[in-house]
Amino acid sequence: MSLLFEGIHNFRDMGGLRTKDGRVVKKGLLYRCGELGFLTTKDREVLKELGIKTIIDYRDEDEVEKSPSPILEGVDNIRISAKKANSILKSASIEELMKTDFVNKF
Repeated sequence: MSLLFEGIHNFRDMGGLRTKDGRVVKKGLLYRCGELGFLTTKDREVLKELGIKTIIDYRDEDEVEKSPSPILEGVDNIRISAKKANSILKSASIEELMKTDFVNKF
């Protein structure tokens, strides 16, 4: 399956990376990329093929206003501002996110 996108930049599978406790992130489970505001129809199909179910958007309010994330059917879009003052969490760390009820979805 091609991970080449027309409107998404810097998309990559985080699988294979080693965690702090020595475990390894499973391939095809966690991806990262730039903003999704320029998704094309083809890009939407690739994301659907990948089985993306949740998007965590770390952008700040002004960035989201300039380029809103598209609504994707069957995909939850959670925005956690990287700036602590605007965030629902104390920090934008994955560690903190993993301590929330969010992880119970998987």
